Amino acid sequence: MNASQVATVPFVEADLAYIDAAFGPTTIYEYQREATTHHYDPHRVRIHDARAERGLSLDRNGFTLIEHRSAVGDFRDPEQVHRLYYPEVERLVAELTGAEKVVVFGDVYRTDDPNRAPLIPPAPGARSDQVFSDSARGGGTVPPLQAHEPANNPHIDFNEKTMRRMAAEMLGPEAPKYADRRVVLINLWRGIEPVERKPLAVCDASTVAQQDLVLGLIGTRPEDPSDFLEGFNVAYSPTHRWYYYPRMRPDELLVFKLCDSDRARPQLTAHTAFDDPSSPPGARPRRSLEIRTISFLPN
Repeated sequence: MNASQVATVPFVEADLAYIDAAFGPTTIYEYQREATTHHYDPHRVRIHDARAERGLSLDRNGFTLIEHRSAVGDFRDPEQVHRLYYPEVERLVAELTGAEKVVVFGDVYRTDDPNRAPLIPPAPGARSDQVFSDSARGGGTVPPLQAHEPANNPHIDFNEKTMRRMAAEMLGPEAPKYADRRVVLINLWRGIEPVERKPLAVCDASTVAQQDLVLGLIGTRPEDPSDFLEGFNVAYSPTHRWYYYPRMRPDELLVFKLCDSDRARPQLTAHTAFDDPSSPPGARPRRSLEIRTISFLPN
């Protein structure tokens, strides 16, 4: 498939590594993936070109694409990410949600480059919001912005319990002020180079039900203390409707919602990297930066 054909294809088909719910809850170890206990139930699905669809929105479908020109010159420079990108993201999410308070965390650089260096895990006892956010860690325990591999199965990062736990750690003395507020978890994802392969697919949150979710524990390595974070893996449902934005540019930002304490609102935006059959031969490795936010809305 050549570049001129890509723009006219309404969808691609790909195999997604759904979780097999029959095995119950699973554990993923980010720094020792071979020890992960997932059992997969692969299904071939259509992944629609979101650029060709009208009316998709964060409020209705759980995701949106926006144009965002950042002041960051190098997204692999942790100093720039923290000094420039964190405040940009905080302002952007506050504008999108009307939040009174936004905390930004969890920046992770990912690539499918087979030559990426092995990950160095955090020291035991790292604060939970810093488990995967290498550039946020102090003390020089790991190199800044390590290259993590893409997440290759449909999942939802954190549940409300974990979201509130992390927020309390980050807020410190301010935590009681926001303890009873509506709270929302939103991720923002961008290619720091044009995305030619391994793009991110998102599932329309209005098509994902609670019964599709399987508890997923998140740890570092089996030998580390088992104070796990909690999220969800996703079991297959024929109602799921998947989308992606082909050939995302570095000035485009995919924003999607994963958890909302207001259960009446679409929020379960499952997502996964996938092998795009329309990727050109010799496509460059995907290089992306994701970042997470927790927003507190006025009562």
